[in-house]
Amino acid sequence: MSERMLYRYLDLRGFLALITQSQEMFVHPYTWRDKYEGYLFGQLADRDVCRRIIQHYLTQISKCENQNDAANAVLHYMRLLFASRHYYGKCWTTLAESDAMWRIYGDGGQGVRICVSENTLRSIVTKIPGYEINIEDVVYDLQETDDLGQKQIEQMAEEDSILQPYFHKRPAFEHEKEVRAIITTASHRAFENVEKAFYFGKQKFQECANQEEWIEEILRHLPGLREEICKREGKKDDCLLIPIPNLAEYLVSVEVHPLAEPWHVESIQKLCGEYGVRCIGQSLLYRDPRAKKD
Repeated sequence: MSERMLYRYLDLRGFLALITQSQEMFVHPYTWRDKYEGYLFGQLADRDVCRRIIQHYLTQISKCENQNDAANAVLHYMRLLFASRHYYGKCWTTLAESDAMWRIYGDGGQGVRICVSENTLRSIVTKIPGYEINIEDVVYDLQETDDLGQKQIEQMAEEDSILQPYFHKRPAFEHEKEVRAIITTASHRAFENVEKAFYFGKQKFQECANQEEWIEEILRHLPGLREEICKREGKKDDCLLIPIPNLAEYLVSVEVHPLAEPWHVESIQKLCGEYGVRCIGQSLLYRDPRAKKD
């Protein structure tokens, strides 16, 4: 099986930053424009959302008959809180050529399209101690009428992954044919905090007579735990910079906007040459089919 290639359409400023600094910038998902993506993680302070998360855990995974079950429910919630603070993403596409992508991200004729190998991207990130990366195709199944919080809770359960809210979008974005890369960081600190949350919950929970009482008891503790964790970890960073050890190996190719002026194409080719990067020239997307072939 051949390696899968991933593509990204960049404005000129983004390309210059990549090639001159030799690093990829992953951003925190809360900075993304579409607020449907990862919606659940932005609602973790909402009591009703917390109730649904805990209730789903108790009905699907545990009967919550004792303090250990209650503490595990808190652990489940804490893992979501860590996901909202320690994950960073970058968006790619499977489209080597796309009129829509050039129009949206083409920077008025000055943009470029880069190509990288999925395996190379994965290898660069996983070589950094404590970093993990998940690369998945985006699924376009969210609807305006969805109970978004509940749907994302169910998606996490179905795939057994708390990352799932980051891999689902609405059909209006399907033209992007997106592949999303999510980096997990600070796993050791997250584990320490999870352990602390576990013991805190185990020691402090009162005995309850039924599941509803257990839910109320758990909800009583969550604000204090959330405040403690956020205070301990401080302000979350908006972005994460990943160094690229060998830019020429990382970038399979660079292609210039199909409507770029000849001087701009030449400038990009010269710049790529200075950094040992392969530029395949200008996109032929809008080429006149009557033109003589080279």
